[in-house]
Amino acid sequence: MARRDGRKGRRAVVHTSATISSGDVQTLLPLALAHHQSGDFERARTLYEQLIAADPRHADGLQYFGILCHQCGDPSKAESLIRSAIAHKPDVALYYDNLGTVLEHNGRFDEALRAYEAAERLEPGDIDRAYNLGVVLDHLGQTRQAEERYGQVLEQRPDDVDCQFALAKICKARGALDDAIAIYQRILTLDADHNASRINLANVLQDRGEIEQALGQYRAVVAREDLNALDAAAAYHNQGR
Repeated sequence: MARRDGRKGRRAVVHTSATISSGDVQTLLPLALAHHQSGDFERARTLYEQLIAADPRHADGLQYFGILCHQCGDPSKAESLIRSAIAHKPDVALYYDNLGTVLEHNGRFDEALRAYEAAERLEPGDIDRAYNLGVVLDHLGQTRQAEERYGQVLEQRPDDVDCQFALAKICKARGALDDAIAIYQRILTLDADHNASRINLANVLQDRGEIEQALGQYRAVVAREDLNALDAAAAYHNQGR
């Protein structure tokens, strides 16, 4: 999810009483973020809950608590908290980006698209968002628009393997096999251990009738000592197609 860098918490007294002063509220968010970023989710949750109880309109607290709930596998609460943040501060692109991520991860691609588009209107040109837009557009079958978004990412981050992989799949699906092959080969020059790209490259080569070249790629996959079961099954199966 989108994240603001450089916001490190400082140690403060943790208040457990029902009464928390406005000054105490100001210390709770950086402290909660520090625990959140360090992976102490239980402590961060307690601090976020104290913050929201003291100031139910604290938009940053609401949205960061929403991120935590998303990371802990509670999408319903995550969505509710981030939507509350947006209701209180509707002009913050980050909130819409994080809402889009929650919706995307739960397969609600239409709604995720609207959230990302709202963020883009507020703060155009974010490259991570361009990739996210590509993903949801691809899921919605809007492959031309998805391809355009991936292209925007690669203009600024030409070595982005995830983006190249997504783009290669689109090229293969529309029959642009030469383009797909070139992209998979590019990925493998950047990351020779990218088994999914090697398997997909082999599949495309096989589709083009280049059987020996395809077998060479499959063999390279199954020769790896650290091969996971899924990649191994795909490579062994496809060798016999």
